[in-house]
Amino acid sequence: MEFSSSSDKNVQNSNESTLIDYFVVAGYDHNLGLQVDTTNDGGVEDLSRPPLHRSFIASIIAYYPQRRAAFLFPQEIVSLCMPKGLQFFLRNNVPSPSVHTFANIREDGSRLDGSALIYYEEVRDVALREKMSQLHMEHVRALTEKGTERVHFPPGTISGGTHTLPRGNKKDRAKRISYYDAGGNSQLYMSKCICLVNRIPIVSAAEHILMAIHSIFTSNVQPPPLPLESYIYWILNEVPLPARGSTLKVCLNEVDIVIQRPGPLELPFFDHYLSSLFDLLTVDKFLRLFTCFLLEHQILLCSKSFSRLMLVAESLCALAFPFRWQLTYVPILPYSQLKFMEAPVPFIMGVCYEDIISDQLFQCNMCVLDIDTGDLNMPEDVPLLPDRSEFAREVANVLVRFEERIFEDDVIKKRTTKTCLVKKKDDWTNKRMSRSFDEEFSSVLSQIDSATVPLSRNNLSPLPLDDVLKQSEVFARVAAIARRAGVSVQMDSIEKELLSSDNYSNSPICKKYFKEMKINNAIREVFLNRFAWLLYSYEHFVISGGYSNCEAYYSNRDSVANFDKAAFLSDQPDSNLAFLAAFLETQMFTSFIDLKIISQWETPDENLQMFDARIQALRENHGLQMVRTPTYEKALPFIISEALDYIVPLPHVLPGASVQLYDGTFPELNASLLEGLEMQSPLPSPWKQRHRRLRPKNLDKVNNLILDSPAVNRSSTYITDTPLQIAQQNLKFVEQLLKETKGKTKRMLVGKMGKEALQLGHGDAVVNGLEENTLVASFCDLLERIWAHGLIKKQGKSSLWAHILHHQELEKSGALTRNAVARHSTFTSGLLADEWSNKKENINMRQNEQNMLSELVRSMQKEMEDSSGPAWSLSILRAANFIYDKINAVSTIEYPVKTVDTCSSATNSFLSRSSSLRRDTKPAMKKSNSVSDFAPYWVGSGSGEVIGEGTPRKRNSSRTQSPDIRKNFPPLPMHIAYDLRNVLRMAEIKTDIGYARAFVRLSLERKLLHSHLKTILSNTALLQQIYKKYAFLRSDDEKEQFLYHILSLNAAEFRCFTNTFCKTSWFSLLFPQLRFL
Repeated sequence: MEFSSSSDKNVQNSNESTLIDYFVVAGYDHNLGLQVDTTNDGGVEDLSRPPLHRSFIASIIAYYPQRRAAFLFPQEIVSLCMPKGLQFFLRNNVPSPSVHTFANIREDGSRLDGSALIYYEEVRDVALREKMSQLHMEHVRALTEKGTERVHFPPGTISGGTHTLPRGNKKDRAKRISYYDAGGNSQLYMSKCICLVNRIPIVSAAEHILMAIHSIFTSNVQPPPLPLESYIYWILNEVPLPARGSTLKVCLNEVDIVIQRPGPLELPFFDHYLSSLFDLLTVDKFLRLFTCFLLEHQILLCSKSFSRLMLVAESLCALAFPFRWQLTYVPILPYSQLKFMEAPVPFIMGVCYEDIISDQLFQCNMCVLDIDTGDLNMPEDVPLLPDRSEFAREVANVLVRFEERIFEDDVIKKRTTKTCLVKKKDDWTNKRMSRSFDEEFSSVLSQIDSATVPLSRNNLSPLPLDDVLKQSEVFARVAAIARRAGVSVQMDSIEKELLSSDNYSNSPICKKYFKEMKINNAIREVFLNRFAWLLYSYEHFVISGGYSNCEAYYSNRDSVANFDKAAFLSDQPDSNLAFLAAFLETQMFTSFIDLKIISQWETPDENLQMFDARIQALRENHGLQMVRTPTYEKALPFIISEALDYIVPLPHVLPGASVQLYDGTFPELNASLLEGLEMQSPLPSPWKQRHRRLRPKNLDKVNNLILDSPAVNRSSTYITDTPLQIAQQNLKFVEQLLKETKGKTKRMLVGKMGKEALQLGHGDAVVNGLEENTLVASFCDLLERIWAHGLIKKQGKSSLWAHILHHQELEKSGALTRNAVARHSTFTSGLLADEWSNKKENINMRQNEQNMLSELVRSMQKEMEDSSGPAWSLSILRAANFIYDKINAVSTIEYPVKTVDTCSSATNSFLSRSSSLRRDTKPAMKKSNSVSDFAPYWVGSGSGEVIGEGTPRKRNSSRTQSPDIRKNFPPLPMHIAYDLRNVLRMAEIKTDIGYARAFVRLSLERKLLHSHLKTILSNTALLQQIYKKYAFLRSDDEKEQFLYHILSLNAAEFRCFTNTFCKTSWFSLLFPQLRFL
């Protein structure tokens, strides 16, 4: 699921679109009846949950018009309008109406935007009230029959047919379970929703429109001036979508609404208020969240408010310009789709919780943010954003300058700030791209003169509005003529008169809107400027490959590199390497480079054009020949630009519509009156009004494409996924993980053995090590996602490490005694029998390795015969043949290998370093060194003497041949316990994630990763205990293919362990001649 490339791609030309496409009413459907949503209860209704705390299936009651040309009605929005489904409340607990926006990214990448207002109507249907009363009685009976379940409910719960009164002055009444009796005086309310579907993500205007319509039928002042049909017809047919680079102003129910769309060469449309974002989160905390976003970690947003979830998620996407989030994006996850939180792929998901967030979420190795409390749980080993402190100060500077209150403390961490750097003014400000909301604030981002003066409104220079008239040449000439005529010209009085005569500028809503948009523009410029300096020289490292067209490029996309990462990273400061090495591996950066390459054949992407224009401006100012990223300079001030706007006439009476009294419930509308212009497109309003609006003076003509929605006719009611659909969704996850495994293993082999390695400078040891480290780190992330898929219960930060420890605990216990396992093991006794049965398969491991390698060689030979494979496949084939021949050559040689004693007391301490299975028994292990730990049979117990048949002093001089080295130096043990023990003895590692990655790196370097993973995956009984049936590791076919791709890594030589853990102590034994052996 990809994030939409641009919201404007879904928009027609402004002369052919309306601001609002559909008006929707959702809620309780009388024809369907009351149905409990059992999606999260395993398909079975949970009678122990009170009816007022259950979620019921909501339906689309009506939508207008019935059909819109080139834009079919999206039936799937019901779960987005009402993510919690249909809910009921008593009168004392009715929430206030709330507005939230939503976004739906379809499978084809198109985006659907909308806004919804959820309010609550009194239930007047007698049958519905009786149904709710019946559900309450069933709930009471269920609690009576199962008295053990009562302990799960807090005080205030219906228990045994009695009702406990509230205790103390507890204000949170929503947590107490209420009882509803249809025969009593209790008034029952149910949720209902009115919704707007539009093609651009409008926020402020949609909120004002929904609140205005809601007030029409809920106001105590009745009747309204016009029928409700007149207002809805007006927003559907007479309010046009403003053209790009223009501003639209409307007035509905005495509320001014303004919308401004940026021009083609400006930052994309973004209507959320970033000032509200930083009211919820500190700048420093948001930048840490933003780092996880850029590195494509799993991000889970939690809040009790839908609007806050959308604000944070949309802000992340907007501030990442010019990059686009390409992966799963569900800013509001419906209650019926909570199972998707287990998806083993990077995602952004928003969960609206009721009381508290489950502690299990914070045990996952994902980024979890509680927006309401500000708690942020970061994954392990997330690199820092380059120059994060200076970045935070620059953002804080913008916030302080637009605030009307004086801050006292540090804005970066406590919404205040202390210091700021002096900014140098430049003469290239006219080249800045985004000017839509600059208006008169031409120097709003100018830095203060002193670096030690606290930022506050008192220290800021006057805003340019005070100097607009003084800087006007026309006004200066007029004033001079007036003075010569003896007329006194008072500047303040003229400004006051102009402002008082402009009702548009004096509108509080319009003032707030333009101020917020100026804050948005200033902050977005800071982020864009950061990306421009960070990737100042990226164009020099793009590899186009010499393809003739776009189709040829994409056909070979998986087998070639499009960006010289190693060379680019070698030119960066050391402080930026950790972040950039990870960022260059993300999908958003890869897609950005793809757009850069295909721009030579197709129309360049707008985001790409704007970003390249910004970098070009930097080069003109700092030198065209500069390849190395120069010193960073802050974002530049704004400039002034003015134009005229359009204003839409007020709603009017429709023929056939009559004014009526409304009683607080949404009435049934006359649908025929709302279909008048179904097949026609309204023209822009001809009425013009002289209002100051700021945009570029020269706008290019841009033809917006219409993305036709797929003609999918669905039921107007929400239908939960069937078991078959759920199985298909899980199958897609499994297939995607397998595809990623194939792609990453292929890429690792290409980087190590392909011809591209020489072209990209992989011959350099430092660059090659850095590139290898990046690839292996990405591969470790993939393994963690595979092992986390389908877990029955979370196993800590690292699911892979927990699985390895569980396996070794069973193996160790089985090797000791069968009875000890029965007494102390946390797993079932039947697991031991399966463990012993699996040992037979491990005896023939070497023969299986030979068979799989031979199969690998034959398959690659066949692939090369059938198709013209890339050049790097020849190298892989030769390497695989070499490995296979080598194994056959040495398979008959027997070595005097000393058996690893896995049953000794030393193995009992291998679990002591694990946070999930921590033991109190020690002794502590000594620090690792390569001789004593990784080659324990090469050294003596005390002096480090070489073990052999003789030393140089005892060697028989009459011997004519040197002894076989392999007999004097037996190979290292290949058992998984040996590598596991050595990893646990590494003192520099402190976390489960670190242990897991060290284990993978060591196994990969020793070419035992396939053997070790196959060993732990061969225990099917353990897999059944840990994983659900649909998990990747329980899919036999996919698991075999996975191991097949892991085996292919044995064809290359990796030094990912040696190059990464450089601080580990080690010793070398040098033997210059064989005679010394």
